[in-house]
Amino acid sequence: MGGLTVRHAAASAGQVRRRLVEDLNRLGFSRELVDSAALLVSELIGNAIRYARPLPGNVLRVRWELGGGRLLLRVTDGGGRDEPQLKDAGPADTRSTVWAALPLSHPDRSAARSAAAAGSAGQR
Repeated sequence: MGGLTVRHAAASAGQVRRRLVEDLNRLGFSRELVDSAALLVSELIGNAIRYARPLPGNVLRVRWELGGGRLLLRVTDGGGRDEPQLKDAGPADTRSTVWAALPLSHPDRSAARSAAAAGSAGQR
């Protein structure tokens, strides 16, 4: 559906956020979904910049697409700066891993169908 290759720099979050918002608004997605997607992609880019190496060329790849009734946001970086360390979590360990998905509400599913139809028409 969309994406960009951007510099591995903090300013890239704003560049991607603006493009994502433009794309989702153009396709008729709800304000709630657009706002949530903009926040989430900013966080993913911020984490990639803080904790990961860039891809060759000092870049990140960011993609957004529709699949399985959800808007999928992907940020590809060059991997962590350190090797992961295996650790057993004890009862006092409060850390957790959180994954987020943006489910499409009824109006957003209609927009997704329209976007998919427009995409397949353009591939003919």
